[in-house]
Amino acid sequence: MTLKFFKPNWVSIILFGIIMALPIIDGYPAIILIFSYLKLGEFDALMLMLGFTVFAYVVASALSQLTIAIKNKLPKNT
Repeated sequence: MTLKFFKPNWVSIILFGIIMALPIIDGYPAIILIFSYLKLGEFDALMLMLGFTVFAYVVASALSQLTIAIKNKLPKNT
């Protein structure tokens, strides 16, 4: 049994990059906060950012699978 849901494809990678670059948390992008917390050495904040990163990847993967499923169900123009 394979977990197809977590298998990355180009759509999920692009969506994950967009989610990580959006200013979601207090007006700052998540990727900037990760490096800031690494420099400051804040372990609790890093764990929160790790959770956000996993959540962002799950959302990106779900949107990717939904997009592919909708695309495959559309009628083909022949």
